[in-house]
Amino acid sequence: MAKSKTEAKEKETLQVEGAAAEEAVEEIVEGAAEEKAEEATEKEAAPQESENTPQDETPFAALLAKMEAMEKRINSLAEENEMLRSDAPQPIKPADPAMEELIPIQLFKDKGKYKDDVFVAVNGERILIKRGVPVMVKAKYAKVLERSIIQDAETADLITEKSEEWEQKAKLLNM
Repeated sequence: MAKSKTEAKEKETLQVEGAAAEEAVEEIVEGAAEEKAEEATEKEAAPQESENTPQDETPFAALLAKMEAMEKRINSLAEENEMLRSDAPQPIKPADPAMEELIPIQLFKDKGKYKDDVFVAVNGERILIKRGVPVMVKAKYAKVLERSIIQDAETADLITEKSEEWEQKAKLLNM
């Protein structure tokens, strides 16, 4: 009876994720209880034989050892699972609340290259900005557009610089 209470307490202390693991533990505990009952019945039938058998060689002891090994494995898996959860990326919070404020912008529009609406994405959040109309957008989108304009200007300067270098080299080589 004392062992049954101990087994029940051990079962309660297990923190196992997943129904399959819990079922496995229950089957082992039930199997161990059945083996213990059979062993007690056999002891009553032949009391002298079982006394000579070492305790470690009984089927109950083997099952108990398997159960303890499974419990250790389950606990190690639960710890590993908890570590993986703590390493998971946390939701991204805005670095600067000012970037969430709405500001008015108006994008240039013509009938040529600048006629389509502009797609802007920041950290997975995306919007489509209509050209030629004043609109309110979050500051983070306006900042991306501003950086894009600066990058376009720097790229144009670099193209001009490299084109001039190429033209000078071409003149030197009489091309």
